[in-house]
Amino acid sequence: MKLEVLGCYGNVTERCRTVAFLVNDRVLFDAGTVTEVLSLERSKGISHVCLSHIHLDHVKGLCSLAEELSMYEDCGVAVLADRSVLTALSENVFNNVLWPDFTAISNRKNPIVRLQAMKPFEYTRVEGLRIQAIPVHHRVHTTGFLVNEGDKTIMLTSDTAMTERFWETAKREDHVEFIIAHVAFPNRLSPLASTAGHMTLSVLLDRIDTYRLHHIPFYVAHMKSMFEEEILREIRDAGRQNLRVLEQGSVLFV
Repeated sequence: MKLEVLGCYGNVTERCRTVAFLVNDRVLFDAGTVTEVLSLERSKGISHVCLSHIHLDHVKGLCSLAEELSMYEDCGVAVLADRSVLTALSENVFNNVLWPDFTAISNRKNPIVRLQAMKPFEYTRVEGLRIQAIPVHHRVHTTGFLVNEGDKTIMLTSDTAMTERFWETAKREDHVEFIIAHVAFPNRLSPLASTAGHMTLSVLLDRIDTYRLHHIPFYVAHMKSMFEEEILREIRDAGRQNLRVLEQGSVLFV
């Protein structure tokens, strides 16, 4: 399995792009960053987008991707998410007010954007992957993801505060190669993080300790850029061998 980090920050600046992970060149997990990084040919190669939730930093790239694909015959993309996320996408994004309704605009054969609901904890088969959506605790309905290919599994927390079922799944699952965990704020801003539905490093460490996940490598992502140095310092001070920082533009193979 190949995972390409198109963006991994919690905000947009001149150097920071928001979250999008491209797996095996075909399946995108969240769409904060797409066409501003990928060439036209690579963008056209995306067959599915799995959305964790409706917040703009996770869906804005889908808007430009849909518009780009609409210019070409027989191009389109399937969007997979929990049914409530798809409803929010239709009502708030592809609603002919904020953006054209590309779920109703067709090229020669199919709609540009095809919506497919995922049931929590049930596997969906996509491009040789088995994908499971796991509800987590955020300000809006959100799921993390478990992604399996053969005997290899990776997990993505998406945006979440203190949560349980994601970590229960991680503890039960065999062969988890790594977990990408979203840590948005430094520890001193724990009240703000809790209100916003995000983790600090202390919350992540609590989850690792509580569920005994010390054997699994963790990649920290979704940092707000203004707190990056502070969070990096906290990671260094924690002295955990299984903690790493996800780098924008990097490619991970398992």
